[in-house]
Amino acid sequence: MRQRSAFLRTILALFSLIALTVAGSSSYIFLPPTQRAEAATVSELEKKKKAAEEAAKKAAAEAAKKKEQAAAAAAKVKEVSGQITQIEGSLVETQSNITTTQTEMEKKTQELAYLESDLRKIQDQQDALVRQLYVTMVSLPDELAFFSGESVSEKEKKRAQFVALKKSVALMYTQTTAAKMAVEDTRTNLARKADQLEEYKSQQGEQKKGLASYRSAQADLQKDAVAAAQKLEAQAAQAKKDVASIERQIQAEISRVISSGGFGGGAGVGTHVRRGQYIGAMGCTGYCTGPHAHLELRINNSHVNPTPYLSNGTLSYPVSRFTLTQGYGYTSYANGGAYGGAPHSGIDLAAAYGTPMYAPADGTVILNKFYGGYGYAWAAKLDSDPNKVVLIGHMVQPR
Repeated sequence: MRQRSAFLRTILALFSLIALTVAGSSSYIFLPPTQRAEAATVSELEKKKKAAEEAAKKAAAEAAKKKEQAAAAAAKVKEVSGQITQIEGSLVETQSNITTTQTEMEKKTQELAYLESDLRKIQDQQDALVRQLYVTMVSLPDELAFFSGESVSEKEKKRAQFVALKKSVALMYTQTTAAKMAVEDTRTNLARKADQLEEYKSQQGEQKKGLASYRSAQADLQKDAVAAAQKLEAQAAQAKKDVASIERQIQAEISRVISSGGFGGGAGVGTHVRRGQYIGAMGCTGYCTGPHAHLELRINNSHVNPTPYLSNGTLSYPVSRFTLTQGYGYTSYANGGAYGGAPHSGIDLAAAYGTPMYAPADGTVILNKFYGGYGYAWAAKLDSDPNKVVLIGHMVQPR
């Protein structure tokens, strides 16, 4: 009988040793498959959220650049509009010059026709006088012989007539020369006006091309820059919606896992802790920008502002000295889109990397491992109210 009792004691001792060995081993080995999948799901959601946030930032940055380009394009459009107005004014002036020149050319053409008609008449008169003088000179080559045998009075009369004829011929030559010069001047002026008219027409053609080009550029600048900015703004807005959607999925998944009986494991899960008991050290794991503790309180699976519960003694701060870097709710950081439009789900307490951290209340540990964007996190259900869960994130990876 004593041997049997000793044997039973030996068996019980072995079972106790096995149990202690199992309790001291990593709990990852004994996690139920569903709990392992849940943790992975949150991690995957956090990765998707981070990717969506990067996409939102990139699209917002590109949209900002396009807005700057659109603003520059608007300034350019204004400049181009001024150039269009200037060209339109020049076109009006050029058209006025064309009309004036055409009118002047018509007048000069008529004037030339009159001058050419007068020149023909003068030339006819000149030709007649020259022929008369030629006949007289040929028939009477000697001016003295021409007047011999006649009375003095008769000679003087004929002499005067002959001199007058010569003067008339000389005068006619002068008139003809002047008429020819007037005709040539008018023709030259008319040719100059014709060249000027062509120049004005060519200038008008170039101005019209420039006007069309500027108007096209104006339309393109307005259309392309504004459309690109609108497209990227829409992409940024959609990316923010994606972030918000993923954040909602994360919170829903966390709530579902809590309600199913726990976050899913880690060393010490299921053990009881007392307020002020050492639980780990401050780090910057997960979705983190600097060493701090994210302190979160959930009641019935919904996060609430933990500050009143710290004030009334339900909770105590997990670190003795800290700087509050972010409060609960729609902080400036949250309003900047950090959580996809969702509020900050806790408060952030910053201190030196490795600062000791302590349990904020009496409770049962339900999480003590890496958990998505929280990084290495610790959570416990409060003894005072099992519907309350306190969570601390971004801790140093346990060794």
